[in-house]
Amino acid sequence: MSAFTSVPSIITPCSAVKQGRAKQDYTCNYSAKDGSIWLIAIDGHGSHTLGGVAPGHDYVSWLTKLDWGDMIERYGGSCLDKVQEMTRSVMNTCGIGACIVLARIDPGRYRVNTWWKGDAECRVYADGKEIYRTKPHKMEKQSEKERYEDEKIVYSRHPGFSIQVLNGSQVTMQSSSYITWPGYLDRINISNSLGHNGITGRFIEEGDVELPKGAEIAVVVGSDGMWDMVAETDVDAAQISLLAKDAEALVSWAEARWDQEWFYTLGSHSEITRIPSRDDISVSTWVSNNSS
Repeated sequence: MSAFTSVPSIITPCSAVKQGRAKQDYTCNYSAKDGSIWLIAIDGHGSHTLGGVAPGHDYVSWLTKLDWGDMIERYGGSCLDKVQEMTRSVMNTCGIGACIVLARIDPGRYRVNTWWKGDAECRVYADGKEIYRTKPHKMEKQSEKERYEDEKIVYSRHPGFSIQVLNGSQVTMQSSSYITWPGYLDRINISNSLGHNGITGRFIEEGDVELPKGAEIAVVVGSDGMWDMVAETDVDAAQISLLAKDAEALVSWAEARWDQEWFYTLGSHSEITRIPSRDDISVSTWVSNNSS
């Protein structure tokens, strides 16, 4: 890994995966020749509806076997667009796809750039407080409704629910629509994704954040199996920032939440319960004492 004279204390990036029922998550990190550090998280979903693809040779497996280091060196921030282009020539992806997030960290310039499709996320923390996150592509997001209208993508929206962690002991349910497209067999709860024969469009969202000098920085990318267990609280933000030094520890923290007992409330109803099954969890992290 390259040394950065402007950033004296850097913890090597690390990655960890804990597969659940689907076994379709993947994550990795890469230190590029230009000194930047890349974190990648992939959350596969679905299966080849049209059949004819042997296990281990499906689209999600193909994504995990790409040489992401070579892709980054060749295409940089355009590598995700290149993956979309390659996908069209690889196989029929009816019924199968993947959410993906890439983060490029440039410690020398105190900046993080992100590219994403779906609900795999990147979050950035400074001194234990969240300062940036990518926003999942859902039909609850106004910009996604507008994008579908602009791109003339015809779809149907169906009501659904997903779990929402309120704090370390309490959960509820929140609205999370499913989407279908006329003439297609695909049904997913996100509005943008790799695969699915391109029915969600080619849009790749980009974002960036400047890192404050003199702060302890933690950059975390992960699948929804990670972020679904995170509450919108300062306590959880501080905990994730602390555990980000060890991706395995962060995955274990999320796994423990999937497996614990919860106080479930919805309206006037409440009960003690457990979440029926655990999702796949994938995380890659980078931490630095970003002092000048």
